[in-house]
Amino acid sequence: MKCLVINLDRSAQRLRHVRQAFARLNLDFERVGAIDGASLPEETVTQFNARNEWLRPLTKAEAGCLLSHRKCWEAVAAGEEPYAAVFEDDMQISALAQPLLRSSDWIPQGVDFVKLETRKRAVVVGWTARRVSPGHRLTRLHSFHDGLGGYILSRSSARWLCSQIPERTAPVDQLVLNPQFGIFQRLNVYQLTPSICIPQQLAQGADDRLDAMPSTIDPDGNLYVSDQSLQQRSRSTTSAVQRELARMAASLQRAATGRKRVRIPYR
Repeated sequence: MKCLVINLDRSAQRLRHVRQAFARLNLDFERVGAIDGASLPEETVTQFNARNEWLRPLTKAEAGCLLSHRKCWEAVAAGEEPYAAVFEDDMQISALAQPLLRSSDWIPQGVDFVKLETRKRAVVVGWTARRVSPGHRLTRLHSFHDGLGGYILSRSSARWLCSQIPERTAPVDQLVLNPQFGIFQRLNVYQLTPSICIPQQLAQGADDRLDAMPSTIDPDGNLYVSDQSLQQRSRSTTSAVQRELARMAASLQRAATGRKRVRIPYR
């Protein structure tokens, strides 16, 4: 299976990290030069934000990230293989990933998108799961699971995603995986569990040299905190009693529809 890795020209240290990770797995990858948001003209970002559906205007870095993933989707859509994997260059990749990245034969027919990553946050998945390797299962993802650091997508879904962007814009993981934007419901999205990749800064025993490098999207960490604040503000008109009732109703609905709320481990 073809593996694509998004990497900025100025992120040489991250590229070395990726090369080492794939060498350990005895796998090849294809580097995809990321679109550097810092070099985008102001009018491009203005046009993006005219179609923006997120809580706030996109930053240049977020616009570049969105275009970089679209560049990968175009490559997958133009290829001959039914599936390809896409990674961001700050991922720690499990030693158990090799057979799952060697071939796509383990992916059931009709699956459009497989999330390979975890961010250690609770998500909703189906009760039933299909064993795809001695240590991994595949289960339907029913809720937002942030991050597009590692995933597999089908050639047909890559073509369709390309048609959606830049007609619609938001942070790329929100746009693809947040049900509020509608794309998520149009794709058959599955979660690999345990995950086979995790952002380096969330991994135990992470390489300190890579940890010292700030995010190219949110270098000071304030952007994500700001988004959380905006989301909480939008829910502030709901009382504590209403929120608790909604939580209980959601729990009952999950039980009735064969779903559960879990944290996806990394192994």
